[in-house]
Amino acid sequence: MDALIEERQPARVLEWGGGGSTLYWPARHPAIDWWTVENDARWAKAIRARMPRNVTLLERQPPEYYDLRVDEVGAFELIIVDGSPGQWRVFCLDAARRLLMPGGVAVLHDSFNPRHYPAREMYHVVTELCAPDKRGRRGLMIFSDPKGQR
Repeated sequence: MDALIEERQPARVLEWGGGGSTLYWPARHPAIDWWTVENDARWAKAIRARMPRNVTLLERQPPEYYDLRVDEVGAFELIIVDGSPGQWRVFCLDAARRLLMPGGVAVLHDSFNPRHYPAREMYHVVTELCAPDKRGRRGLMIFSDPKGQR
């Protein structure tokens, strides 16, 4: 992920699913306006106490969790879909089509799961950045050039 951030130099990042990355990446890149959406109130409280100043944390429950609007949060060059449970990840990638700036990309963490495959049809370009491990877990996929949401 560090190479992707270094290469793209995003000014704004949206992350669905706060956690270790919310603490790590914004601290390494303090000039980035980093937004995180979290649905677990206890987890949000735990990371809020430690997160860098350049992070805005939104606590939301579905459908507001994944139904973000540009007029509410703005647009982003990089969107990361990570901690969202199951089918929510597809909904997040769908919403990302509206929230991406032209030329922006969405990254799906743990992209191996067949439940997430419908999101591949929402973008013109889908690239496997990192293959799943030998046990079929993890993996990173980049989604760009969204279909139909401009």
